[in-house]
Amino acid sequence: MEPVTVIGLVGSVVQFIEIGFKIVKTGQRIYQSASGSTQQNEHLSTMNARFQQVVVRLRQEKDSQTTLREDERALRELCVECCSVSEELQQLLETLRVTTGRNRYLQTAKVMCTDWWKKGRKEELQTKLAGYEGQLKLFLESSDRLDFRKRLDELIQDGQSSHAEMTLLQDNVAVLRQALATTALIQTEIRNKVQHLVTLSEKAALNVRSTSVLDALWFKEMRDRFNEVDTAHGATFTWLLDSHAHKTDTATNDLLQQTRETFLRWLETGSGTFHISGKPGSGKSTLMKYLCQHNATTKHLQQWSGAKALIVARFFFWKPGTPLQRSFRGLVRGVMHSVLSQSLELIPLLFPKQWRAALDGLRPAIEDDSEVLAAFGKLRETDAIYSTRRIALFIDGLDEFEGDRALMISTLQDWVSRQPSDVKVCVSSWEDIEFQEAFRAGLRLRLHQVTHGDILGFVRGRLNSIERYATLGSERQRKSFENTMAEKSEGVFLWVKLVVENVKHGIISGDRLQNLITYVYSLPNALEELFVTILVAIEKEDPRSAYALISMVLNSPQNWPVFRLSFLPDYLDDHDFAMSSGHGSYTMTEIVSRLEQVRMMVYGKCGGLLEIVRTSGTGTGLNQRMLDNPTFHTTVALTHRSIHEFFFHDKAHGRMKYYTKDFDVLDAFCQTLLAHIKSGTI
Repeated sequence: MEPVTVIGLVGSVVQFIEIGFKIVKTGQRIYQSASGSTQQNEHLSTMNARFQQVVVRLRQEKDSQTTLREDERALRELCVECCSVSEELQQLLETLRVTTGRNRYLQTAKVMCTDWWKKGRKEELQTKLAGYEGQLKLFLESSDRLDFRKRLDELIQDGQSSHAEMTLLQDNVAVLRQALATTALIQTEIRNKVQHLVTLSEKAALNVRSTSVLDALWFKEMRDRFNEVDTAHGATFTWLLDSHAHKTDTATNDLLQQTRETFLRWLETGSGTFHISGKPGSGKSTLMKYLCQHNATTKHLQQWSGAKALIVARFFFWKPGTPLQRSFRGLVRGVMHSVLSQSLELIPLLFPKQWRAALDGLRPAIEDDSEVLAAFGKLRETDAIYSTRRIALFIDGLDEFEGDRALMISTLQDWVSRQPSDVKVCVSSWEDIEFQEAFRAGLRLRLHQVTHGDILGFVRGRLNSIERYATLGSERQRKSFENTMAEKSEGVFLWVKLVVENVKHGIISGDRLQNLITYVYSLPNALEELFVTILVAIEKEDPRSAYALISMVLNSPQNWPVFRLSFLPDYLDDHDFAMSSGHGSYTMTEIVSRLEQVRMMVYGKCGGLLEIVRTSGTGTGLNQRMLDNPTFHTTVALTHRSIHEFFFHDKAHGRMKYYTKDFDVLDAFCQTLLAHIKSGTI
């Protein structure tokens, strides 16, 4: 039985019981109105015909599907019983009908005698109807755990439904509404439960229609950048929302407290823009993700929104991504999707054409960006929207935006100026002069100035995870070493992340603490100079393999599996290895061995410039079968976007080209893909 079919059956049973009660309880008055008896009789005939159709359908389903749930079988039997009683009630109503004619008084007397004579049977019918009412009540009381309620909850949650299911839901909700409109004798408790069922069904239908419009607005990479940004390590950034977070020296604590008070005041009572700026690799995106995910951010913003509904929207720019991930068109689509997902009632206002299509059961389509831009303009300019809601925007990576920066910034500022009490924006970017000037009038946080404690915590957490580290020098010497690394990073998380990886490699390789201290002091503070230093170290070991792997990561399609990269050494030995190898069937042990081989290459030969990350089902082009396959679980990515840009500078590009002059990256992709196919793991 289709889950939503149950909704219509409940409505039919409610209507039937109501009509039955009317007949057996008011039979003596029915004969007083010829038109009344005709109307009741026709209504009952219609209900009887509907129930006969239901019984036929349910019997067919029982023949083809013998695994009906116990509650579904009970509802089916209730429908069957109602059908049989329906015929008797119809006959009873016919005997009580007074026909028009010259002998009306004689007919009336006859009807009264018939009604008196059938009194006992009417009482039996009334008892049966009361029993049906009790069965229906029990069914509705247990509805929270039944399939049809679970399906409604799913529709409310994700809004995904087929056209056939949606049409069936609409038809059955109409039956429920009709039942509520015509009931008077049914128990109040049953009426309330049916009303709740109507409310849930209408909410599900609204969500399905709304989701179909949102799907037209959505693009598959919309959330990729947000998902790929590193989650804050340990207690990193907790000080910004929590006054009880870790403390460092007094001067730093004073700065942190001042920064926290300024930011929280902006969340709770402030307006306009809040600009988070910082050096490349200082953790801006990680902080923005932390703020978007933390419940405390919402809690503080709710003090600002007050009685109005709070909408927290976000968009993360990503320069190496698709055009929509780094453009104004993508920003508008992302913000609109984020806002409308939290305020579905705005969809008919902002996308009326698409909403009408959804109501008609069609798949809504957005033909061009002009429709999205027009809707975005209406969202910014319609004052009535903000009578009941407030919007807080978090937009990360303005420096990764490609297009007219001035237009993008002015559009955001125009929105804030039009709705100064109801819209505010938190943005992040590098410390480009263009952004500093544009947001000069708002509040600002220079991130690299306040993260010394976070970076120190990161360094200690990573190094103390290595068992041998505790044996190096004294505790005082180790703490001094950790502080040195935090200070030399100058607030850049990426710097310390890269250095820590190389220090960990030294610890595992047997280096003494003094060697590690000398190594850290020898490193340049500037990020780009550090990249060069790392390349020099790479070139002393196995530059051909390291640069070949980096080249594949720089040029690979999204989520190129780690397992395929495990065939890179085979390719470097023989460029035709996949063509000449036979088909095989790798065991799980062999798969794990190859994955470990890549892990050793990434973290042992590439100086921390690369990292292994898990693939995600969102926007990756991987189907569920691939996501369940261990050879697709992980991929290799650059540690930071600035590394991508560094390798396209002439100096770095020249070094890589020198060591990979006989390396054809496209051919390597083809050969490793073929090897993956022939491995028998796909």
